[in-house]
Amino acid sequence: MTAPPLREAFDAYKTETLSAVLGQAGVSAIPKTKEDKVSLWILVMPDRKRIERSLSQLTPRCRKALELLQAAGGELRTSRFESLVGRAGLLEKQSKQKKPAERWATTRPEDAVDPATFLEVLAALVKHGLVWTHTNPAGTNAKLAFDAPGRFVIILPIVAAHLPPPPKGTETVREVPQVLAASAR
Repeated sequence: MTAPPLREAFDAYKTETLSAVLGQAGVSAIPKTKEDKVSLWILVMPDRKRIERSLSQLTPRCRKALELLQAAGGELRTSRFESLVGRAGLLEKQSKQKKPAERWATTRPEDAVDPATFLEVLAALVKHGLVWTHTNPAGTNAKLAFDAPGRFVIILPIVAAHLPPPPKGTETVREVPQVLAASAR
């Protein structure tokens, strides 16, 4: 699937998610309106130094997941990406985050120091601005977020241009988009 235009893709996210992404990118004066946040992110995102800084901050697990996505062509269905990362042995069933003391409080995937589950790994990659998700999986107008990713994961071309190539041996099996029924005769 082709990714939507940048402004549309970023506008599909919750405002809080955009604020966290901008904060991670080192923006100190985060705009108040969503429109201004989207406009600022479009300017900040392709910066080579920001991308290099983000790469250096990734955990080895997140870095390997990013390399797998690169080797797969830079865009996959989110479910396929989860399967790929899981088959590579990068995921754990339980988060390493400590549960909050308050019973009503919950942990958030983007706050994981050592991302272990798929949502945590994907949230870290999105928060660092290295990948993005698009297309609401429910087909509704609900906004995407760290804990509610889109149907597809993509490394935007303007970011991919500044990423080092994945190491040799990171090749993945291409996804078969449709299986056709056939006769054995």
